[in-house]
Amino acid sequence: MTQTQIVTGVIGLGFVCWLAGFVLADQSQHGSRSLAERCSELGGEWLYRSAELLCYLTDGNKLAYSAAEDGFIAYTGKVAMIAVAEAAADESQPVGSCSPTPSFDDYHTDQSFNGRAKVDFSTNQAARHYRTAITKDVATGVNFAGKYVMSIWGCGDNCQGSAVINAETGKILSYGMTSTGYEFVVDSWLLDAGQMGYFVVEDDAFKQICK
Repeated sequence: MTQTQIVTGVIGLGFVCWLAGFVLADQSQHGSRSLAERCSELGGEWLYRSAELLCYLTDGNKLAYSAAEDGFIAYTGKVAMIAVAEAAADESQPVGSCSPTPSFDDYHTDQSFNGRAKVDFSTNQAARHYRTAITKDVATGVNFAGKYVMSIWGCGDNCQGSAVINAETGKILSYGMTSTGYEFVVDSWLLDAGQMGYFVVEDDAFKQICK
């Protein structure tokens, strides 16, 4: 075995031991509750990357796990933040209640696109955190509003994260909204996002119409 291989092995072992220490400490002090579950209780989304243990909040802020504090504290690093879908979080344009309830037929579209553009992650840097899931869903083709892809992934018990991508251009219209479930069809602009309300795609923008 060469000296380089030995050094590489030692570094790798050290990293594994570092991570295992966090896991064991978390389990010993909090039973079966993982850091991801504790993050979720704060209304955040857990992400492990590199040597950082981060909890991303829906308001754009992030927390880091502190072993000394045995909890999460404000994080001031430079990792990109996960943002809630901008249109959904625009409180300057409040929406009313849904009465009557919108239907898919109300927002029918005859538009149809069968292509598959490469996802342009430069249009939403935070979406890179779910690059694999988003890219895989876009590769399966359009499933929403004639030329868009609704990409959905699990984010915990009874929780689904989502992104809306233009299959023609690869633009990410929305990223980060979570719900207990979504309903949508390929020939309608309407998205039923459960407790989050109803949304439509209009002029290549994603916006909420009622809740």
